[in-house]
This record gives sequence, structure tokens and C-alpha cells, in this order.
Amino acid sequence: MDVEGIVRAGVNDRQHLDLARLCERVLKKAGVERVEVVGGCTVQQAGSYFSHRRENGSTGRQLSAIAIANPPDFDSETFR
Repeated sequence: MDVEGIVRAGVNDRQHLDLARLCERVLKKAGVERVEVVGGCTVQQAGSYFSHRRENGSTGRQLSAIAIANPPDFDSETFR
């Protein structure tokens, strides 16, 4: 599976997933024509974003979502 542009090298042997790009690809595959990736960093921009990671899990907030839909099938085109 080609993950070019989605998974990138991190420090030492770690890898990072570009969640925004993955979501963009999944939405487009599902038929969404316009997707905007707005950027920003939840860790560095404390005034703009809540960050569970920045607070080391001590915030007591939680988010969940339920959808009545089947997710799109993933194939090699999703990750190109």
C-alpha cells in the first residue's frame, strides 16, 4: 500500500501519520468534492485548540461520534 505523503519519518525510528491528509483522502474517496485542510497545531496553539496530548491526558474531556453510514472501502488509490 502506498502511503507517500501520509506517513513520514520522525525522530529516531518513529513515524508520523498525517491525519489531516488521510482524512482528506478518505472524504474525497467518499465523494466529498471540497475539503480544506486548515492546518494549525493543537500543542503549540493553546489559545486556539484543546489538546489532550499537550495536557498529558489530565483535562478530563472526551469526544465521541456515531455515524449511520458504512465507511468507504480502502484500496491502494486511497493512499496515493
